[in-house]
Amino acid sequence: AVAGRAADLPELPVQYGDYALWQRERLSGDDLGGQLSYWRRQLDGLEPLELPTDRPRPAVRTGAGALHTFDVPEELVTRLGAAGRHGGGATLAMVLTAVTQLLLRAYSGQTDVAVGTAVSGRDRAELEGLVGFFVNTLVLRSRVDDSRTFLEHLAGTRETVLEALAHQDVPFSRLVEELVPERDPSRTPLVQVAVTLQNAPAGSLDLPGLAAEELLPPVASAPFDLNIEFEPRPEGGLRAAVLYSVDLFDASTVLRLGRHWLTLADSLTADPGRPVRDAALLADEERAQVLGTEWSGEPGVPAGRSVVEVFNERVAADPTAPAVLRGAEESLTYG
Repeated sequence: AVAGRAADLPELPVQYGDYALWQRERLSGDDLGGQLSYWRRQLDGLEPLELPTDRPRPAVRTGAGALHTFDVPEELVTRLGAAGRHGGGATLAMVLTAVTQLLLRAYSGQTDVAVGTAVSGRDRAELEGLVGFFVNTLVLRSRVDDSRTFLEHLAGTRETVLEALAHQDVPFSRLVEELVPERDPSRTPLVQVAVTLQNAPAGSLDLPGLAAEELLPPVASAPFDLNIEFEPRPEGGLRAAVLYSVDLFDASTVLRLGRHWLTLADSLTADPGRPVRDAALLADEERAQVLGTEWSGEPGVPAGRSVVEVFNERVAADPTAPAVLRGAEESLTYG
């Protein structure tokens, strides 16, 4: 319209109604039964992911959310890709998922970890130029063995992802209907954390007579407890955007989680052949803060004496100690 020319767009081979018909045909009869049988086996006995939160989980989830971003340096992304190639040919998306699963395992203490991931749903060439919503959410469940190496964990994650992709035709909403007949209004069904690599080629914003700039929109909602999306940056590396539930987490907690993700990824890729239990989660500065005197005070308890005895002595010697602490001897002794 700006140039005064007619639009020259090719005819679409299909319309959205054709896609809806294909989906309906795939989700009927034996094909649907086979797909659902896989998901029933794969998700049997799955428990919710219980992450440490800053506040108790509300009885009804509100969906209120906020956004935190952090950058994954290009050099680290290169090492993540190299680990994937050595881990049975895992893609970058698989590696990012594996690292996040190990972070969640460390945070929750659970070895059975499931995360969601978004797939485009455009698995046919005819759908490439068609406007419409095709995205589906897949559940990726891993049982983390801390004695395995990062490469072994990667290989297992790769197999899980490939199997999920082979059974991606079942819409997430249908899966919830089949597997979660009793819903918990305090949390999202099946998965509480999602991980996605947004690696679709970005369109050009070179508009005639108009300067355009890409900006992150304001965020007021979160689809999950945590939703981590990675996106390649033009200058190299990745930008990670963490959508988080403000009902559960403070901004400082999510900031720290981002730092822990980077530290863990760096440690795992530095020596991917060692057991994952040996990977570092805390950076040197944070480790020194936790183990040093800043938080724990003067280190050590004299040999042959209990913590209760030393505590009582220090409280008795401190005239500013609250009276409630001076009366805490009995409860500490029983503790």
